[in-house]
Amino acid sequence: MTDNKDFTKFSRRGFLVGTGGLVLASALPTKFASAQTAPTYTRYNVSSDEGLAMLDSYKIAITEMLNRPPCDPHNWYRNALVHTLDCPHGNWWFLPWHRGYMGWFEKTCRQLSCNSNFAFPYWDWTEEPYLPDVFFDGVLDPSNEAFIQSYDVFMRDFKNPMSQFWDSLSQEQLDQLRYREYNSFDDFWAYVERIFPPPGYFRGLTRGNSGFDEETQTAVSEDTILEALSDKYFAGFNNTSDDDELKYKFVGFGSGPADHHGMMVSQGIIEAQPHNLVHNIVGGIFEDNTAGFMTEFLSPVDPIFFMHHSNMDRLWDVWTRKQESFGLPTLPIGSRLDKWREEPFLFFIDDNGNPLLNGKAQDYEVIGDFDYGYTPGSGESIIPKRKSKGKVSRSVKVFRSAVTAASALNFTQLSTRNINLPYTDFRAAVAEAATSHVAAEITIQPPANVRGVSFNVLVNPPKGARNIGFDSPHFAGAFQFFGTHRHSGPITFTIPLTKALKALAKNNKLGIDMCEPLEIAVVPNTKGITINSLEAALESVTIKIF
Repeated sequence: MTDNKDFTKFSRRGFLVGTGGLVLASALPTKFASAQTAPTYTRYNVSSDEGLAMLDSYKIAITEMLNRPPCDPHNWYRNALVHTLDCPHGNWWFLPWHRGYMGWFEKTCRQLSCNSNFAFPYWDWTEEPYLPDVFFDGVLDPSNEAFIQSYDVFMRDFKNPMSQFWDSLSQEQLDQLRYREYNSFDDFWAYVERIFPPPGYFRGLTRGNSGFDEETQTAVSEDTILEALSDKYFAGFNNTSDDDELKYKFVGFGSGPADHHGMMVSQGIIEAQPHNLVHNIVGGIFEDNTAGFMTEFLSPVDPIFFMHHSNMDRLWDVWTRKQESFGLPTLPIGSRLDKWREEPFLFFIDDNGNPLLNGKAQDYEVIGDFDYGYTPGSGESIIPKRKSKGKVSRSVKVFRSAVTAASALNFTQLSTRNINLPYTDFRAAVAEAATSHVAAEITIQPPANVRGVSFNVLVNPPKGARNIGFDSPHFAGAFQFFGTHRHSGPITFTIPLTKALKALAKNNKLGIDMCEPLEIAVVPNTKGITINSLEAALESVTIKIF
């Protein structure tokens, strides 16, 4: 077993532990998304009186769906399996796909609950960094006896109906599934068996221990949320660049460009931080490397999934309204916008139980006919009280680490990359009154087993330090994988650096005046889970000033 006690000691206090600039700018897309006004349905904070009342209707819908036969598309588990089959992560279809998935399922819950005003409440984990107590009651808890308690029973009831469903799929649907290496029903079902948790492991958080750990608290903090919302682009390409790497593919608010939505490439702050870490803290990773529902692609089995993703969608709506206020683009930019819009979403089920076989990403680029809006929550302060009338800079400055061989990520030493930043840009970015923001795009070759590993990110770590607290200005945040992915190749995660850099600058620990390079370090932390080897590598670090 790898001895990781020196660098990755987990406690409530701490853990341990070639360049070039490119300016990105682009014209606005021809079509703008627009936030909803005077919606028919309202998504309330889950802890408000109205939100709690919606949960009563939600319980009725859940019970109805749990009691439906496995051949019914509106069975609770059948809906979760749509997510297992088709959901995108680590690419720029992450947000629109989940908006469509949530929107159609909300309409189903509205119908089955007999509440004509039903809308999903949102869980504002920035204000409530713990699992709300009500989700330990009745069918809001996946451990409740109304849910299937073992894989053997699940297989007995669902394998044949799902096999029949597979046989009914169109060639277009089968082509989409092959992107995920589901070349046959047996491939798909083997994956389901792998991720279905054993009895007693459905959730990591309990009523007596419902709070977030330090990494997740950082990921959902107001600082992190505002950094994510400050991004000026959804994602896209800079067509004016001479960069050989697809003319520099950049990660924005909606994660990064990919060839199809079964491909995992890169994650923006909002996905890499609150999305992934909240999934993992709720689902949990147990000592034997077992994962709860929320940690894997069967996550919609846990009823809290829809409150979590309602908040993710709310933040997209906040970002959209912020972009509109400043006259900034709300959709991907560049020559591939049409490709983004045309991406097929072929597995949604409408509120009448009918398959939606002609869906596309553009159907969900705005809230549209789902016709819901949100009561205010965390992040609203990013929107100016008055629409900006002045010219807003749309530039993004990017600085890359020197091209070097990938360095192994392990538990006994820091893996680092140095980035030379121009004095004027760096100084301006960390100034006390600066309005610019700084993030690191960290690319790693992932380990074969991603469960139970948190990758902590440090800025200019002290030489020879053996333990660094989570409250240290050197700690910028952590990134984690959500789910066991059927993919290979490097993945990029985005970590906000602004808060850490400002704190270090205030304490003269950045070396700006000496023109010293910025050092970004990554160290894995197993958080008490036994992992014999990691076999992961740090490939590169890119600093983005936006």
